[in-house]
Amino acid sequence: MYKKNLIPLIFVFITNIFNAQTGKPEAKYVEYFNKTRENVHLHLNKTTFLKGENIWFQAYVQEQNTEKLHPETTNLYVSLYDESGVLKDQHLIHVKDGIGKGNIKIDSSFSQKAYFVRASTKWMKNFREDQSYSQKITILKNINQKSETVKQKEFYDFQIFPEGGHLLANTYNRIGILLKDANNKGIEIKKGLVKDKFGKTIATYNTNSFGIGEVTLIIRENHDYTFLATTENNVELTVKTPAVKKYGVALNVLNDEYNNKFILKIVTNKNSLQKLANKKYSIFVHNSRKYLKDEFIFNAKTNQYSFDLYKKALFKGINIITIFNENNEPVLERMIFNDFKTNDFNNISAKVVDKEADSLVIRLQNKNANTVFLSASFLPNNTEAYNPTNSIKSSFLLKPFVKGEIENASYYFNSNTEDRLQKLDLLLLTQGWSKYDWNNIYKSPPKDTFKFEKGIDILMKINQEVNPKKKFIIESEENDFKGETTFIDNMLYKIENTLFLKNSTIKFAIKDGPNYYRVGPSITYTNAYLFEEIKANHLKELKETTPKYTLFPFLGDDYILLEEVVITSENNTSNSDERNSLRNWSIGNPYQRNRSFRFDNSFYNFGLPNPFDLNNFSGTADAWETNRGGQVFAWRGGAFSGSPSFDYGTDPGIYVELQEVKLPVGFSKAKKYYNPKYPSSQTDAFKKHAAIWWKPSINIAPNSFVEFRIAHNKEKVINLFLEGINNEGLLHESKQKVIINNQRVSYSKF
Repeated sequence: MYKKNLIPLIFVFITNIFNAQTGKPEAKYVEYFNKTRENVHLHLNKTTFLKGENIWFQAYVQEQNTEKLHPETTNLYVSLYDESGVLKDQHLIHVKDGIGKGNIKIDSSFSQKAYFVRASTKWMKNFREDQSYSQKITILKNINQKSETVKQKEFYDFQIFPEGGHLLANTYNRIGILLKDANNKGIEIKKGLVKDKFGKTIATYNTNSFGIGEVTLIIRENHDYTFLATTENNVELTVKTPAVKKYGVALNVLNDEYNNKFILKIVTNKNSLQKLANKKYSIFVHNSRKYLKDEFIFNAKTNQYSFDLYKKALFKGINIITIFNENNEPVLERMIFNDFKTNDFNNISAKVVDKEADSLVIRLQNKNANTVFLSASFLPNNTEAYNPTNSIKSSFLLKPFVKGEIENASYYFNSNTEDRLQKLDLLLLTQGWSKYDWNNIYKSPPKDTFKFEKGIDILMKINQEVNPKKKFIIESEENDFKGETTFIDNMLYKIENTLFLKNSTIKFAIKDGPNYYRVGPSITYTNAYLFEEIKANHLKELKETTPKYTLFPFLGDDYILLEEVVITSENNTSNSDERNSLRNWSIGNPYQRNRSFRFDNSFYNFGLPNPFDLNNFSGTADAWETNRGGQVFAWRGGAFSGSPSFDYGTDPGIYVELQEVKLPVGFSKAKKYYNPKYPSSQTDAFKKHAAIWWKPSINIAPNSFVEFRIAHNKEKVINLFLEGINNEGLLHESKQKVIINNQRVSYSKF
């Protein structure tokens, strides 16, 4: 018989982990999480695409320690991987104040049925935990390409998860159950049985639509157990329990919503009482930013200990509970979600304020006391094209902590979901320990192997003798840049932290008095590419994806581009698209105006690194072609042509000749959204898979509004999918139904 001893848990609240006292595990924990970490989310306009469309997205980069938009990140790599794990495309996106935007064209070369979009930074590679963003997209094939039979390979991942991480003999054990298919989709179990080693049924269970369930069992010493599952399709599956510990401790967490607390129970068995007597164990509650700690001592007579964890004292969002033994070794761990404190904001309303034959004017009202940054996707009412695995809330509230993939993460944050917190707790039960491995925390703190990128560095070398009295001229009208310097001994120059655009033009010359002569330097770039491999589970998911078909053919280059209509209330000063502008060093931008260039004569090895080298990028030896004016840069067979001269100055007596080079690398230029022209807006294909409009960079001041124009394709109802963040780090995601005829909007908060 268990004896319950209720002990109030008194925490020492450390408001700043950097001021924590030394000791284990505190000191190692502080050291491990000292460096800034980036979390990334992409809001895609949809997840199923027709050839000829674009993937439009807005990027949000969060600084994990502050939970706000990251003020320093500039370089975000958005990559596409195909079913063979090959990098299909990569775009370097400029992020400013935590937000960036871009698009990727789905052209005729997208021949496979599915791809994975991945977004990450090079700085992330300093950490063992993967914080990158990933989302599968599906490419619709024309119905004429449909094969006679599409056979889906049967694959099931059936797992059980003991609470805390292991089973303990001769005690009650709560066990999570998870069943998924090859596409990482949950499979509901209509009938579940647990049988002992004699084949006797000792418990029954089932799962929800995500394939998640639970059962509580007394696990006997020297017994093994079999979990049997029957799916809705009458597929039968089995899995054995893992090894059972004879000695040790187990835990159980109960969510007492009525009293706003979690009840933490730590239990042991009779085998362990004497071994644990007088041993001091620690309870460590943490979230990578802060921690709470308390200790207790086992006695020889008590095999169950209960602790009240009041939600008002816990951190908002994920709390990781780790139990340490007397040697400061982690022996149990469990994640819980504290919804007691606010993680999000709402009060974002939408309505139609003007209607024309081909367009609508939408007003978004911010009724909050903070500036909000939003992105909006407008899709047909019966769309099947918007099925993101990730949401901004899951990307920032769950993904930084859990190891597994989360299906339909928005479900757990929708206030209309019945018993959502209980279902979220069940999800966390099946996620096991957090992604922060204590072996790494103790032994492998992050190192600055990869620098924190801020733009692109361009290194140039003049491969000819030049009079040191002459000057070296660099100019790029597209990038609002002009530089001039005297020559130095080794003829090596470096422009740091540029925001130059890909395929923009740079012009070079030697200035000799009033005359300008063309010169072609050797050029090397850094911070231009990021090479990563697709995750193994994502590769498997791509291969097992069932193809989807449409009646629409490949869409041409015809598109709909509306004139921009932006109206703001008088107190709104935050609506300008300048926030995400890729034009740098312009006089009108205070951030760019204060930035300076440095021509650096530091040594650089002009070797022949891999084109996808993690730190540097350069052309190979056979990629250089000598030109009359110097060297012209060529990459992968694509030569960058030089222009013989251009008009520089007004004096007709001045001789002018500048070398032009198109940059093969750089930031992708942010394009204005345009909609392809679909064959018809009244067909089933349009209603299921087409896009109506996409609006990024919606910045609304407190208690203010913005208005903008979207296309109108005679729909009576439009789906509006909103995601965003405010300047305090609170999050927003919602689905709204825009009713056109009555010019009103029904609102559903996620």
